[in-house]
Amino acid sequence: MSPNLADFLCRTLAPDELRRLVSNLSGGADLVADLPERATPAQLAHEVVHLLSRRGRLDAEFFEALTDLPGLSQAKQAEVRDLAASILGKSPRKEGSSPWNRRRALGISLGFLGVVAATSVAWWAWDRPPSPQARTLPVTVVLFHDGPGIPKADDLAGTRTFLGRTLLPALVEARVGAILLDFGIRRSDDATPDLVAALGVLGEGIRAARAAGIPVVAVQPPGGRPGFAVCAAQDPQETCLDALVDARLDASHTREGPKKGVPVLVAWPGCPDTLPSLAYVLAWYGSKTTGKPSCVHGSTVLPPLPASPCHRPYARAWVAEVLGSAFTGPDPADGRTPATCAPPELAGRTVVVGDARWVEGSGADALTLASEEPSGYSLVAGAEAAAFAAASMVQVSPP
Repeated sequence: MSPNLADFLCRTLAPDELRRLVSNLSGGADLVADLPERATPAQLAHEVVHLLSRRGRLDAEFFEALTDLPGLSQAKQAEVRDLAASILGKSPRKEGSSPWNRRRALGISLGFLGVVAATSVAWWAWDRPPSPQARTLPVTVVLFHDGPGIPKADDLAGTRTFLGRTLLPALVEARVGAILLDFGIRRSDDATPDLVAALGVLGEGIRAARAAGIPVVAVQPPGGRPGFAVCAAQDPQETCLDALVDARLDASHTREGPKKGVPVLVAWPGCPDTLPSLAYVLAWYGSKTTGKPSCVHGSTVLPPLPASPCHRPYARAWVAEVLGSAFTGPDPADGRTPATCAPPELAGRTVVVGDARWVEGSGADALTLASEEPSGYSLVAGAEAAAFAAASMVQVSPP
């Protein structure tokens, strides 16, 4: 993505004018349909650049349309030429331009952008099920489900104890790269004795993972005090988290779905407020970026969701599979079978742990894949939705 281009679009065009510019490109109707309906001017400009970059449309046609904008001053026309030269390696109106030359310019552009996109997945693989050779984000989503020995979704004490005593040790043994808990682990002064004890067991599991050199991250509980503080220093003996993330979303990242009144997620924020989002931190660890994740603003437009959960740019596994047992379904997110993909990939990977079961008010993570809406997610924060959004991040900026 080019921040300078996004800044130019924001300064030069009102949101309606920017949408009109995109709609006038070849295939513009489909492009505009992938833009969020509600966004600030700055967000819309960044998302336009994200979208055109992903589709390979930061090309000569786009810059020619930008140059031809009515009333564009000579200074801004020169700015467009500079942007085009930076991204395409040529002027948008080079003498003797032909479709072949434009394709060659696009190849130059993608080669330039490929340096930036090396921290993410291959954009061109997302409009179709990826081949076995397709590059994917090194993230594995591990989902809770109903089964023997696995706590129910509304059993918070049981879930915390299971995480600390069983699942985290299994992930440490598998030598994962990082663990992100998609749970808002809340500390309460009036907690029952079993919840207090369960929090202690979970803390032991977190401390053991950090002692093994594996960072552990969890969600900042909305409206509550987190169960564990963020580590002040890199002491592996501390019972603390390497980071807290913000799992909230707001209406500016949604549009109305096919079911009236049901919003569908179309973009994911890098930083909803003062903390980075779960998807951004996943992209950070997944791209092997050094340092601690920082807060970045702006949002990423989500590409269409591949139909099969086994054809997504990350690995998918179930708790039973991580523990060496078979999972026979059904998928808690949509009730379909079979839901298993393959033996879980864990070693060296960033693992996000979530719960695909929905229990209102339980505090458990819940994810609904929008089966009737193939281009988005129902508006429910979840480990798998966050992982797909992380794979959509064009760039993970270093601290």
